[in-house]
Amino acid sequence: MKICRNILSIYPDDVEAEESLRRLATRNIDISGLNLDMYDTFINADSKEKLIELERWLIGY
Repeated sequence: MKICRNILSIYPDDVEAEESLRRLATRNIDISGLNLDMYDTFINADSKEKLIELERWLIGY
């Protein structure tokens, strides 16, 4: 994680470092009891539509 943060401090637009940091940061989270579909949507949201889907689920819309 430290390496990814260092890379991002030098190259803030480095998508690969950002994705790696996100994966590392969420790897040890206890997700038992969570809606795994929405958790997956949150982790892998790659479009505005996916973020809107997550937002609607969060607010119960």
